[in-house]
Amino acid sequence: MTPLLTATELAKDYQARAAMPVPALRNVSLAVQPGDCVTIMGPSGCGKTTLLNCLSGLDSPSSGTVVFDGQELTGLPEKTLAAIRLRRIGFVFQHPAFLPALSLLDNIVLPGFLAGSARAEVVARARRLAAATGIADLVDRNISQVSGGQLQRAAICRALVNNPVIVFGDEPTGALNRTAAAEVLGLLSDANRDGATIMLVTHDVRVAARSRRVLAMADGAIIAEHRFEPLSDSAGLGAREKQLSSWLPGVGL
Repeated sequence: MTPLLTATELAKDYQARAAMPVPALRNVSLAVQPGDCVTIMGPSGCGKTTLLNCLSGLDSPSSGTVVFDGQELTGLPEKTLAAIRLRRIGFVFQHPAFLPALSLLDNIVLPGFLAGSARAEVVARARRLAAATGIADLVDRNISQVSGGQLQRAAICRALVNNPVIVFGDEPTGALNRTAAAEVLGLLSDANRDGATIMLVTHDVRVAARSRRVLAMADGAIIAEHRFEPLSDSAGLGAREKQLSSWLPGVGL
């Protein structure tokens, strides 16, 4: 199978004022298959978010290449990258940004309108997603009138409204309580079962246990990988969490 996403020898340096460049990524190579679910773990500052940003076209590597669905992203004009991100990639962040003057529904449908889709089609899909995520009765509210967990559900609806090929999540449950986090993870798992490729950054083994592959990062490099057997039922999540909790110290995290 041809990978959906391939990174080859990615490096990223940040230039501090009057100082030597600071390496954030060190020759990272990886391949992500269509329909995969991958989690990146590691200590703060190890390069997880930088890697996610380079893979998604939000940032450019200092060297190396990123190929997404057969197209090399490295060196593309920002306008072209923006169009790819809008139409083919979904994003869920720890603190999702919404336009405060708009309702939840208007925030959810905005990427569809920007992509040029028909209004009726986008609104219908947004309402279906809202129903599937349990916020159908909230979509006409202002964002100040809903909880953090409900906002994160709306963020997932927005990320999925253009039927993206891949969804990137940077600590998507980091600001949520345990119950809301479990609900959000369930929604991402549902999207994965429906065919979306998922790639997450997290510190939480409960998040990583739901993925198929866990990449361990340290000092800007991928130092180890753990692959899970298919999950047969929800009871298997506890066993996966125990596996990760014992595996991570073994690879130095």
